[in-house]
Amino acid sequence: MKAKVLVVDDSPDIALLLVRLLELQGCDVAVAPDGQQGLVLAERFQPDVALLDVMMPGMDGMELCQRLKAEQEGLYVILVTAMSDNKDVVRGLDAGADDYITKPFSKEVLAARLRSGLRIKAHRDALVSANRRLLEEIAERRRAEAEAQSLRRRIEFVLEATRTGLDVIDADLNVRYIDPARRRLYGDPAGRKCYEYFCGRDTHCQDCGVRRALQTGQQVVSQRVFPGEPDRPVEVISFPFHEGDGTRLVAQVSVDLSQRKLLEAQTLRAQRLEALGRLAAGLAHEINTPNQYVTDNLRFLQAACHQMGAVLEAFRRLAEAPEVRAARPELVQAVWDALAAAELDELRRDIPQAIADALSGVAEVSRVVAAVQKFASHGQTQKTLADLNELVSNALEVGRLEWRQTAEVEADLDPRLPPVSCLPSAIAEAVVELVRGAAAAPESANGQPPAGSRTAGRTRVRLCTRGEPGHAVIEVDDDGPPIPLAQRDRLFDPLVPSRAPNGLPQRTLAFVHAVVVQGHGGSVEVSESPLGGTRVTLRLPSADHGAPAGTGSPMVAVPAPLACPTETA
Repeated sequence: MKAKVLVVDDSPDIALLLVRLLELQGCDVAVAPDGQQGLVLAERFQPDVALLDVMMPGMDGMELCQRLKAEQEGLYVILVTAMSDNKDVVRGLDAGADDYITKPFSKEVLAARLRSGLRIKAHRDALVSANRRLLEEIAERRRAEAEAQSLRRRIEFVLEATRTGLDVIDADLNVRYIDPARRRLYGDPAGRKCYEYFCGRDTHCQDCGVRRALQTGQQVVSQRVFPGEPDRPVEVISFPFHEGDGTRLVAQVSVDLSQRKLLEAQTLRAQRLEALGRLAAGLAHEINTPNQYVTDNLRFLQAACHQMGAVLEAFRRLAEAPEVRAARPELVQAVWDALAAAELDELRRDIPQAIADALSGVAEVSRVVAAVQKFASHGQTQKTLADLNELVSNALEVGRLEWRQTAEVEADLDPRLPPVSCLPSAIAEAVVELVRGAAAAPESANGQPPAGSRTAGRTRVRLCTRGEPGHAVIEVDDDGPPIPLAQRDRLFDPLVPSRAPNGLPQRTLAFVHAVVVQGHGGSVEVSESPLGGTRVTLRLPSADHGAPAGTGSPMVAVPAPLACPTETA
């Protein structure tokens, strides 16, 4: 969201200058020519920062500052004045101003003061909000403590907040208690057995933790997925106890394993990348050495062929000389017969072309090996400045063999794209997953190739990069079936096992969302594509707006796609 800045200055030239400078900083600016209109505009505009000229007719900047501070909670006020006397500065600050700048001022100073003011205001707002929340929590706790069931309510609150389930089962397998969240999901447990209530069965489960806990008198731990919660794996801890009257009961705590599963997937992904890096380094060494021999020999043959061509041309001219033909006609005729049999003209044309084609093929091998090596070597655990276009190019080169039979992938990379502070391996893998999913987009409902595709039966995928203020943008378009608006709410849920309607695995979208949003503070948007299918837009903070390279903490718990990396539609 843009910062909102109110400028109040009776000088149109100064006001216009301030507006232009502030808009260059990405601000939303409103202007008032005097103090009275500034008050009215502030009420409607609700600015974050106010830049006030001190010397104005009627209501001056000092009075306006006092009025605004009284009416606009949290407003950050900067006085713009030609006065630099200490008394004037003290008077302005005492009037409630937070900062001041003196005319003439530089745009750099104005921008720095503005950024400082926005940071201070953000901290103030966060403190006020935190204080308000704290007061609300205190009041809620006091109300809860006045009630007889305060302890139970607090426990249930904790259970629901942590997605932890709690149920109590008696020796006859009747459900005696269920936490409120699962009560809402499963309904009233009164008079129902645990296997009926949770699993919809007529008889007890073979691996029933309650029965084992009752039989052994010891804690039992198991992992389950209940039919009513298919997207939520849990660890069930069953431990027996006795009530005061001797009744035997089993308490079951169901701990959500979703995050643990994601962490395990992340660890597996890191191990895969590490193994891929070692493999790529070894293969690159094994391929590059003989590849260099072949390249050197081909270049030698290319140069030798050129030299031999010159020798043969000189020999041809010698054989055509009249005095030579007259002196040894039979020898000259034998030479011409040999030249005709060898099809020398065709050889002189085809051999250089064959060598050039071979050199081109060897260069292509080197380029692919280099791309794989770069892709596999991006295993940093700390953010670093990276060329996004290079990451995208390497990712497309690595995946090209996989989707070249099913899709036509176009790349339009903006050469002016700013560097990005990121984890290169995560971004590169996200790009590969997106293009792989887009390339796997199915045909339209009538079985025909998607509208707009250039080759029948093949998906058209377009990837472009561009810059926006403060962000680097990656867009991936395909011409497969679009994702309906109603189905976009759960596209980023990592536990949804199905695919989006365009064939893109939803675990891929969850992975991309985790990489970009959770790992890099960016955003992911899914919309309709101009090609007729789906567009996925990734926005990453550019280096001059995000965290400096090397200072970001390692990205933890970014879930890799749970499906096999080679999964296609």
